[in-house]
Amino acid sequence: MANATQRTQQVPQHVTALLSHLTSRPGVQSTLILSRKDGSIIQSTGQLAQSEENRTPENQLTSESSPASPAPQPYHPSQAETLAAHIFAFVSSAAALGISLSRPVTTNQNGHWDEGYDNVNEGEDHDLDRDEDGEVKLLRMRTKKHEIVVVPDRKYLLCVVHDAAPGPVARR
Repeated sequence: MANATQRTQQVPQHVTALLSHLTSRPGVQSTLILSRKDGSIIQSTGQLAQSEENRTPENQLTSESSPASPAPQPYHPSQAETLAAHIFAFVSSAAALGISLSRPVTTNQNGHWDEGYDNVNEGEDHDLDRDEDGEVKLLRMRTKKHEIVVVPDRKYLLCVVHDAAPGPVARR
């Protein structure tokens, strides 16, 4: 795996140790460290980081006959930014599911089931901190081509993208 790094920020040693443990598995294509607060990319390595480096304005061709102030181009997020946004939404959804599972199911005044999910975003202080300890400890999603492992930390989301090449088939 390549060691290209994007937006390097001081990441605590326990986070880098956990990330290096996760990347010790074969087939790792990329890693992302995201902010737990807003999902922004703090660091990316591997194939996703390389595609990000290839998008720099220096690599865009400009014609000398073009006007001095070129027309603004619409913003197109990189593959890493798109993946980070989806991972952040996935973790947020899983956290909401974890909260709803951890609350007891009761009935409201009308006799209908009330799972307590309506009160999740009512502005309570502990909910605004995004439940720092969190119910969710690990998320893993496997597609035909890739596997994504996400380990939520107090301040970060550690994400590893693996090649999901089929392993040895177990006989029954």
